[in-house]
Amino acid sequence: MRTPEMNRSARSVAKSGKGGAWSRRRRVLTIAVPLTAAVVGTAAALAAQGNAAVAYQPAPVASSAAASVGQPSPVVPATVPSPRRSVAQPADVSASATPTLDPAPASTVPTAPTSAPAQPIAPRSGNLDIAFSGISAPQQVEAGGAAVSFAVTWTNGTDHAYPGISPVVSALPYDGAPCNYVLSMVTGTLQRRDGDRWTTLPALSQGGGMDYATTGASVAFALAPGASRTIEYRMHVNAGNRTGDLVLEADAYASDHPDAFKRLAAQQTHIAVTDHHSPTVRVLGDPTELVIGRTPGQFRFQVTAPTDSDANLVLPTMSVAVPGKADGKPFGRDNLTVEALVGGTWRPLPIKEDCYGQTSPDLSVLGSVLPAGGTATYTLRVGLVEGWKSGVVYTLGAGADGHPSKPVTLTPPLAVPTASVSPAPSSAPTGH
Repeated sequence: MRTPEMNRSARSVAKSGKGGAWSRRRRVLTIAVPLTAAVVGTAAALAAQGNAAVAYQPAPVASSAAASVGQPSPVVPATVPSPRRSVAQPADVSASATPTLDPAPASTVPTAPTSAPAQPIAPRSGNLDIAFSGISAPQQVEAGGAAVSFAVTWTNGTDHAYPGISPVVSALPYDGAPCNYVLSMVTGTLQRRDGDRWTTLPALSQGGGMDYATTGASVAFALAPGASRTIEYRMHVNAGNRTGDLVLEADAYASDHPDAFKRLAAQQTHIAVTDHHSPTVRVLGDPTELVIGRTPGQFRFQVTAPTDSDANLVLPTMSVAVPGKADGKPFGRDNLTVEALVGGTWRPLPIKEDCYGQTSPDLSVLGSVLPAGGTATYTLRVGLVEGWKSGVVYTLGAGADGHPSKPVTLTPPLAVPTASVSPAPSSAPTGH
């Protein structure tokens, strides 16, 4: 039987025995911790002295058998690496006591990346620029032919924005326009591409007012600095226009300005109007003398039909201009007579004022259908009333299916009759 004192003594002995075992275990752990720290420190030093591009991987921790109580891991003495050496692979503490060192790669100094030379930035023009594309001199457009497509680009070359630009394209006055007595307006059509459809504009020509300047209001746009906008157009010139130099103009009007006709910029391009379907006219022989108030002057001219059609309705034309005046009165149809030789008979023709403002006989009675390259000859005679003292000029032409010929002028010889002079009475001597 144990006494209480014996029990206390036994617990003290047991506690003392456990304490000894824990003391030994703490010593083992104390040895293991410096070992790990030494390996980590050594690797860090090697990485710092070697090539910085080599990534460091921590060394594996010693196996559980080596870390068991009573079997402490051997302590690996730290090895100081030589300069310019790096760790290729961290040492395995459990396999080798000495880390393996590989020669460090040659140190390189990083250089700045090489790039292509910077392309120069095109300076802005400082203006609101307009440019035609697809149509320019010496390009030709056929009167009565197919439509011609082109584009116009508006570019903001300034450093400020344009909140509203109204794009406008139109033709300037054209000398070859039909009926240009009041306005020389080329006849035809102009269309603008709006999205997926073509919009027919009111007219190709500017006309006599400023209505053309409002045709772009419905498609006005804003332009930021450096921005551009391109619009497509197509144009058709009618057959009634004569050949010549046609000027197209593209404008930029301020759609946001109180003045609807404030023009911001303009650009022009020249186009040659041609016609390969028009007839030709030539005078045959010399005209006879025209004696004012007495004898009409006679002449002949010939019209040749174009060669691209077998059926050409050919109509000759004629106008008469008299630069002078008779008795202070303007020249008109009452001062002129014109006759045509039809079937061997002289036939008087009606006189009118044509759309060119010229006094013109009506030659429609002489119209005929000609084959390709066919010819027709006309004989006319013109008389002037008494009182004219200046010359006259004829302008001859023809149309074939609406295509006009180039005009030909003719100045006939003109004679002004002299007044008959009665001989003065002679005075007989008187006798006495």
